[in-house]
Amino acid sequence: MAGYKGYSMSNNAVSAYESGKKPMSKWTKTAILEEIESMVSSGDLPEGITEEIKDLSAKELKGFLSCSEWHHTSKMYNKTYFYEVSSSAILRYVKEKEAEKHVTSALCKVHTGFNAGNAVYEERVLHGYVNDYGFVSEGKQYLKGIDFIKVIEG
Repeated sequence: MAGYKGYSMSNNAVSAYESGKKPMSKWTKTAILEEIESMVSSGDLPEGITEEIKDLSAKELKGFLSCSEWHHTSKMYNKTYFYEVSSSAILRYVKEKEAEKHVTSALCKVHTGFNAGNAVYEERVLHGYVNDYGFVSEGKQYLKGIDFIKVIEG
C-alpha cells in the first residue's frame, strides 16, 4: 500500500510495525524475549528455549534478529531497515551451545606463519567441539575439508 502516513513513515512501514517488524533501535531485550515466547506458543520454536536464552544480554539477543525489509521514514524519505526475530538463528545458537558441552580433540592444520611469501601450516591436536562447519577451538573455526582433518577422541 503505497503512500505516506503523515510526515513520519510510509504506509508500508506502518504495516511492517503492525506485523511485528521494527528498526533495530526499537528492539529491546524484553521485546525480543516476548517475540520468542510468542514463537514458542505458536509452535515455531520448541518449548523451553526461552529458559536457555533469557540470561543473554540485549546485544546478544539482537544477534537473533534478521533484516527482513526496508521502508521510507521521515519527511526526508530516509531508508530504514526493519528486523524480525529469526527462528533459524535461535535454533543454530542452541545447537552450538549444546555442541560446546561435548568437548573433544581434533587434528587440525594451524597457520603458523609465512615462508618466502607462502603460508606455512602445521598439524596440531586442538581441544574444542564439532559443529556443522567443522571444528571450533578457542573461538577459531576450522573448516571441514580445508583445515579440519579429523576427530581424535569424542
